[in-house]
Amino acid sequence: MVDKLVTARRATNLPWIDDGRYYELTSGRRGTDSKISKSPTAFACMHIRGQELANLPWHIYRGDKILESHPLIDMLKDFGPESNYQKGILDTEIDKLTWGAGLWLRDVDTLKRLNPATIEVLKSNRGISGFKQTLSDREGKTIEIIFKREEVIYFRDYHPSDDLDFGIPVMKVCEKSVNAEIEALLMIEAHMKNDAVPGFLLTSDQDISEKEANRVLAWWNKRFRGGRNKGKVGIAGKGLKPTQVGSNMKDAGVVEILDYVVKDICKPFRVDPMLLAGMKDATYVNLSETRKFLIEDVIIPLSTEYQNVINQDLCNVVDPSVEFRFAPEELKILQEDATVKWTRLQGAITAGVISLEYAREEMGWPETAKPTEQEVAAKKEKDAEDKWERKALKALVRGDSPNVDFETDNISVDRQYLLHGRLSNAKTEDAVRACFD
Repeated sequence: MVDKLVTARRATNLPWIDDGRYYELTSGRRGTDSKISKSPTAFACMHIRGQELANLPWHIYRGDKILESHPLIDMLKDFGPESNYQKGILDTEIDKLTWGAGLWLRDVDTLKRLNPATIEVLKSNRGISGFKQTLSDREGKTIEIIFKREEVIYFRDYHPSDDLDFGIPVMKVCEKSVNAEIEALLMIEAHMKNDAVPGFLLTSDQDISEKEANRVLAWWNKRFRGGRNKGKVGIAGKGLKPTQVGSNMKDAGVVEILDYVVKDICKPFRVDPMLLAGMKDATYVNLSETRKFLIEDVIIPLSTEYQNVINQDLCNVVDPSVEFRFAPEELKILQEDATVKWTRLQGAITAGVISLEYAREEMGWPETAKPTEQEVAAKKEKDAEDKWERKALKALVRGDSPNVDFETDNISVDRQYLLHGRLSNAKTEDAVRACFD
């Protein structure tokens, strides 16, 4: 039963702050998913994706100018009490992978993560009208908080039959593989604990009293139990004969199953198993290349989705004149690749295979980075004068006049006459250089 309805509550004015009560934030409509804490592979994949996304540099732009200060910068960096931008993005990505959506509440100049497990999307054929958060206090009473659509930054994954509600989470896609991993780990744990099943059963045709059985068992455990006693030879009296009962991990195929499900879990997360700690065949070189692939083929496209939502749901509400943009080209791991790429494109430009405009687009440089006609002309003039200066200096070193012939269309006729006049009077290298200043 709902005992209170709060409309458009703000993060800094939630009821548990007002009246001193405390609420359990994981008791909403969707319930909790404990499998994330039981699957080491899913847990690792989520954090790898979230941390790579959180490490992407970003800026707030007004036009093509990067702003050094703006309220949005403060909102994103602080990201509410006891949090920061990196943690906010990491948690949001984990929310999306677990629930199919991530949500931020905008409270004037503060951002706060909303737990998707407690959120219901209020929707109709006209779109999303808001979001309802369901919480429970320690006494079991329920409270519902309604947030307006413009108060929430709503990140959602794709759903084939619903364009408004939460998408299909990756954890749902790999649910069977996660269950298999959990069962395999439980099997290993049970094996280590012996699971109340003896590894050997001592059998005999004779009747053995309980006292004698306990004595034999104590002797057996003392002599053979433990890794240091492996391989010892024993003689059992009373006609006792050891029979193996428990199975080993290799015969049961548990190791092979675990290796298979780890790879199967990694597929929907699009995280190479090599990036998981402890994976074999990993070297510094192939780990670096694998991480580059993750960043370029998964994280950067994913960042575009985040960027669009932040601009639509946050920037447009706070200040429509600015824009949030990620800057993956600033990542150190990708900078060397960018240099190699530009060298390759330069070679293609020289060979006449591609245009400068195409190369600029491939590098991700904006059209505004293109130099003006005046800047191009000034660059050509400077290059021509540098070449003329070198030719004049060589002539002076040979003992000839530095006033050498030089043909160019990139230096105006008046400027050429001026340079010839200066060079005719130059007698030293410094004087030649001064002619071109």
